[in-house]
Amino acid sequence: MRWTRNRLLEQRLALMRQDALQLEVQELRLSNGLTVLMLPDRAAPLFTLMLWVPAGTRTERPGSTGISHALEHCYSLGSRRFGPREIDRMVQALGGRKNAFTSLDFTAYYASLPPQALERIIEAEADRLAHLSLPPERVRRELEVIQEERRLRVDNAPAGRLRERLLALAYQRHPYGLPLIGTAEDLQRLDRDAIAAYYRTHYVPVNVAFALVGDFEPEEAHALFEIHMGAIPAGAVPAGEPPEEPEQHEERREVIRKASARLPRLAMLYKCPGLDHPDAAALSVLEAVLLHGDTGRFDRALRRQQQLATFVSGGYWGLRDPGPFVIEAEARPGVALERLEAAIDRAIAEVVERGITPEELEVARRRIQLGTLAGLESTAARARAIGCFQTISRRGWRYLPEHLARLATLDRDEVHAAAARYLVRSRRTVVHQQIGAAAALRPVQGAAAFPAAAGPGVPPPPAARSPRAAVPAPFGASAWRMVLPNGLVVLYERVAQVPTVSLAIALGGAAALDPPGREGLAALVLELLRTGTERFHEDELLRRFAALGSTLRTERYPDWVQLSMLAHSRDLGSALELLAEVVQRHRPRPDKLARVREELLAAREAAHARPAQRLVEAFYRLLYGTHPYGMPLAGSRAGLAAIGMDEAWRFYTAGYVPQAAVLAIAGAFEPARLADAVLEHFGGWRAELPAGTPVGVEAVPAVDCRPCPGVAIIDKPDQTQAHVRVGLLAVARNHPDWDALVLGNHALGGGGVAARLSERVRTQEGLAYSARSQLIARCRTAPFVAAVQTRNDAVARVLRLVQEEVARARSQPFTEAELARARSQLATGLRFRRETHAGRVATLLEAELFRLGPDHLEREVAHMRELAPEQVRAALARHLDPDRFTTVVVAPAAAVADALAPFGPPLSYREEP
Repeated sequence: MRWTRNRLLEQRLALMRQDALQLEVQELRLSNGLTVLMLPDRAAPLFTLMLWVPAGTRTERPGSTGISHALEHCYSLGSRRFGPREIDRMVQALGGRKNAFTSLDFTAYYASLPPQALERIIEAEADRLAHLSLPPERVRRELEVIQEERRLRVDNAPAGRLRERLLALAYQRHPYGLPLIGTAEDLQRLDRDAIAAYYRTHYVPVNVAFALVGDFEPEEAHALFEIHMGAIPAGAVPAGEPPEEPEQHEERREVIRKASARLPRLAMLYKCPGLDHPDAAALSVLEAVLLHGDTGRFDRALRRQQQLATFVSGGYWGLRDPGPFVIEAEARPGVALERLEAAIDRAIAEVVERGITPEELEVARRRIQLGTLAGLESTAARARAIGCFQTISRRGWRYLPEHLARLATLDRDEVHAAAARYLVRSRRTVVHQQIGAAAALRPVQGAAAFPAAAGPGVPPPPAARSPRAAVPAPFGASAWRMVLPNGLVVLYERVAQVPTVSLAIALGGAAALDPPGREGLAALVLELLRTGTERFHEDELLRRFAALGSTLRTERYPDWVQLSMLAHSRDLGSALELLAEVVQRHRPRPDKLARVREELLAAREAAHARPAQRLVEAFYRLLYGTHPYGMPLAGSRAGLAAIGMDEAWRFYTAGYVPQAAVLAIAGAFEPARLADAVLEHFGGWRAELPAGTPVGVEAVPAVDCRPCPGVAIIDKPDQTQAHVRVGLLAVARNHPDWDALVLGNHALGGGGVAARLSERVRTQEGLAYSARSQLIARCRTAPFVAAVQTRNDAVARVLRLVQEEVARARSQPFTEAELARARSQLATGLRFRRETHAGRVATLLEAELFRLGPDHLEREVAHMRELAPEQVRAALARHLDPDRFTTVVVAPAAAVADALAPFGPPLSYREEP
C-alpha cells in the first residue's frame, strides 16, 4: 500500500495514549533527606550517575553573579580522600566520561561508566558532597579559566552578548536577569571563601538529588548509597525565595552594537509562566508550531518565502519561576532589523488572532513525542530528563510522563488562548544588535604538509556486486549488511529499547568533488533536494516529513553528503518512502536555485561572524592548498555565483546514484519487514555508469601537498581573546599508524581535562577554558589539529606550551598509566557512541565509507591494548613534527604580531571579501 497523508493524520489521540511514556523510576529517600532516583536498564553495559543541585542563576544575587558556575568548575579540585582532578583521572582509567553544566535553575554533574565502577563513583561523589577541598591557589587559577570562558562565550560572541542583554533588560528584579557566567567584575572579586560558603549552603543531602540510570542492581545501589552517603549530615534547605519579578505592562527595547558581528540580529522575550503552570503544555505546542523544523511558521515565512532571515530559533524555556519565550533571528544581508521584526510580528499576530490549524496541532504533538523518545535513548539522556524535572518541577520527575499525557488531551482553543494571553507586546522585551562600534551599556543586574605517499589513504575498489547480493550478511557484532542488485549498500542494526528509528543515506556528491571555480556545487545540490520532487512541491514535501513528526536533515562532510531523519518505529515504511522520493526523484526547479544560493551565501556570511569559523576556514585553506579539502564545505561566494541549473542537474545525476550510496538504519524494527520495505522503495533506483567509473569516496582526488610551516594572523581588532589552531597533515583513516596516533593523541590532548594539554594549559596555568587536540578522519590524508582560545597577551605562551607537549610526546613515551586511561576511555567511548540510534548509524556509515570492515571497532580496540608506549611514541615522532606546524591565529594583529614572530615565517592568507 502506498503512503498517504490521510493515513498518517488519522492516527490521533488514541495513538498518543497508546504510546504514553512509561518510566519505571524507583524513588529512594535516605534518612538524611537525600533523594535517589533509580531507573535500571541493562540494554548496554553502562550506567550514568548524575548529581542535581538546585543552585543556579536563580539562587544568586547582584555582586556575586556566576558563583554557581564557578563552584561547578571548582567541584573537581579535590576532596578529603581525592586530590585535585583525581576523580577525573579515575573516571578516565575506568573507561568513563564525566562533565558538568550550570543553568538558570540548577547545577548538574554526571559520570557515565561501566557497571563495575558503581561503588567507586558513589564513594567519590559522597566524599565531594561531604568534604569538598578548595585549595586557594587552584581556585584562583580556575577563576582565571572562567574569565577566559566569558571572553569566549559572551564578550567575543555576538549571540552570547545579545542573550545576556536580553535577559538583563527583561528581568530587573528576579535573578534570571543576571549573567549565568558572571560579570567580569564579579569574577575578579570572587574568592575561595565565598565559594566555600555557597557550597556549604546548597550542597547538602536534603537539598540535592541523584539520578542513577543504566546497568545496575537496584538493591546493590540502594545499599551503596546508604553506606557512603547515609551518614552525611542532612543540612537545611536554603531559606528564602528569589525576588519576584513585577508584572511588565509595557514593551522594553534596547539597541546594542557589536563590531565583530557580520549580520544584525534581534532577540525577543515574552514573559510566560513557569513549567508547573497549566499553560506549559500549550506553550510547548506554540514553540513547535512557530519554531520547529522547515514547516514551522517562522522558518517557512521568514527564511523560505520572504527570505528575510538566515535563521529563526528560540522557544519556551520552561523554568521553575515565570520565564521566557524567546525568539532570535539573524537578518540576511541587506535586510533591516525593523523589517525582520515586522514580519515576526505579523506571524505572531496571525496565531494570536486566529489560532493554529488541526494539522499544526497534530504535527506539534508528534514532534514533541518523537523528540522526547529520541532524547531517552542513552543512559545519560534519561538521567538528565528525570533529574532535570525532579529539580525544576514541584511535581518532580513525574512531570515528564504527565506532560506528554497532557499534550494528548490539549485542544486548539487552549493553544489559541495561551498565545493571546502571553504573546503580547506589553509582556515583551526586544533587543536589536546592530553592526558597528560597541557603545557603553548601562549596568543591569597556502599549500601544505607532506605528500600523500606518507600513508596509503586510497580506499580499495569496492567488491564486485552480484545480482544475488541482496542477501543480508553479518556486519560486526549486531548489524547486518546487504547489497541490492543496483549496487546500493544497506546496513541495519536492531535496537529495541525505544520505539524510534534513525535513518541516514550517505551519497557521493561530496564537496571534495567540486570542480575548481565551482566551490559549493555539492552543497547547493544537496540543499536543492529539499525544494521538491517529481510528486511533491516543496511545501507538500516538507509537510509530509512533518506529519511523521520528523524533519529532513542535510549534512555535509568532506568525503560525502548525507540525508538523515528520525521516525517513530510504526512509521518506518513511510520514512523510507519519503527518503527514497527525495534521493531518487528530485525535480530541478530553476526558480528555487537563486533562493537556495542566497541561503548558502547568507549562512556563510553569518558563519564569518564567529572567530572559530574564520579560523577553521583559513587553517584548512593553508594546510591543503588547492585540494578540495581546503575549500569551505558551504563553498565560496564566487563559486556559488557561477553555478547554473544545468550544472547542478548534471552533478546530481552523476553523483546521486545507488552505486555511490550507503543507507544505514538503526532502531526498533522487524528486520524482515525492513528488508522488504527497502527493496520496495530503493530496489527500482537505477543509474547506468560506464565500467570503471570511480564513485563515492573512490572519486576523491589524492592529497599531494608540501609542508607550509609558519603563522597566519586573521586580524580582528575588537577581539579580546585569541583563537589559535595549529597542526599538519598526518595520515588517512585507514593508515596502519592510525590506531597508535589516536591512542597517543588521546593521552596528549584528546582525552579531556586529564590529558596533558588540558592539564598544562588549563589546570596548571589557567590560560584557557579548553586546550584539545584531535585527528580528523578523512578518506585521504587527514589533519592533526590542536586548538586553544586564550587572552591576547598569552598567545605566545600557549603556543610554546603546545609545542613543548607535542615534542615531549615524540621524544618520551607516555607512561603505561596514561595509555591505560586512554585505552579504557576510547574503548568505552565506542559504547557511549552506540547508545543512541543516530550514533549507531554514524558508526555503520563510517565503517563502510572508510572501507574499515565490519569488525573494525573490535580490531582497533584490541590493537590499542597491544600497543606498547614505545610504539605510540614512534608513531607520533613519524607524523607530528612541530617544526612543520601551520599556525593560524584570529586576534588583533597589532596585539599579537610581535609575540608570534618566533613561531615561523608569516603566511599570506587573504580572506574572501
